[in-house]
Amino acid sequence: MPSLPAFATALSATLLAGCVATPDRPAAAMPVTWTVDVPAVTHPAGETTTWWYRSGASRAAVNGAMDGRAKNVIVFVGDGMSMTTVTAARILDGQREGKPGEEHLLSWEHFPHTAFAKTYNTDSQTPDSAGTMTAIATGVKSHMGAIGVSAGNRRDCADSLDKHLLSWLRLADDAGLASGIVTTTRLTHATPAALYAHSPDRNWESDGVLPAHGHAAGCRDIAQQLLDFPQGRGLGVALGGERMKSLKCCLVTPACARTAATCPRNGCSAIPAVPTSGTRGSCAMPRTRPPFSACSSMTTCSTSTTATRARTASPTWRK
Repeated sequence: MPSLPAFATALSATLLAGCVATPDRPAAAMPVTWTVDVPAVTHPAGETTTWWYRSGASRAAVNGAMDGRAKNVIVFVGDGMSMTTVTAARILDGQREGKPGEEHLLSWEHFPHTAFAKTYNTDSQTPDSAGTMTAIATGVKSHMGAIGVSAGNRRDCADSLDKHLLSWLRLADDAGLASGIVTTTRLTHATPAALYAHSPDRNWESDGVLPAHGHAAGCRDIAQQLLDFPQGRGLGVALGGERMKSLKCCLVTPACARTAATCPRNGCSAIPAVPTSGTRGSCAMPRTRPPFSACSSMTTCSTSTTATRARTASPTWRK
């Protein structure tokens, strides 16, 4: 094969150089790689709030969480949704559609990204919904029964006062974003409460169950913390059940039923009703007015030898 002339060789070199060097085309920016160093930890003493934050940030960075910004965040929590529960639901849903079931997929299993989460408390391998929802809402694992506080003594409210954790719901509220809670349970239950409250014990839902040392230390019950939550815009939506954890209005079982209702909040006293017609009749029961809402002044009930029924007028909610 004859060799190229000298000018042809120079021309080829020039064209190749022109293809390589294109000053009018900026080079594509290299993706930023985020790394967060996480020190070794001893369990459970080393599981401080700072360590959990770094551990979570490290995993989030590896998964690309730093590369974008979410427009909206909606978190659905199915209490107790382990692999066995999900598998059973998948098979049942598939069989209802006339399929064998095992090959079926639930709606959320079509999401583009899925992940597994380790559910455990710092003091228990089998966790409860309080500690696990605290971890979901704040990024910090805590003891069993913990609501929005880092690991400590479940029975010591004073110990928890300097262990309050910041949830993403409160961060959204502080930033002026719209936020809300919708639950099939009562709003003071462990799962929704972990979004707004701080309590070492999930059971302290009303001041009637908050222990004396908790009152002395200046701790507040979960229901009161819900009412006091608004800092920014406040919750735009709060749907749930069990208003009696928040109201001082007491529904008292009529005396003719020979039972007495327990008032969940302090300041309520059971007022026995007087039956109007023996074992089957109507009883009138006055209700106390709470300091933060207007309540109907009278409630009526009907009784019988087999059942007790109560009809309550809905109170007007005013903070």
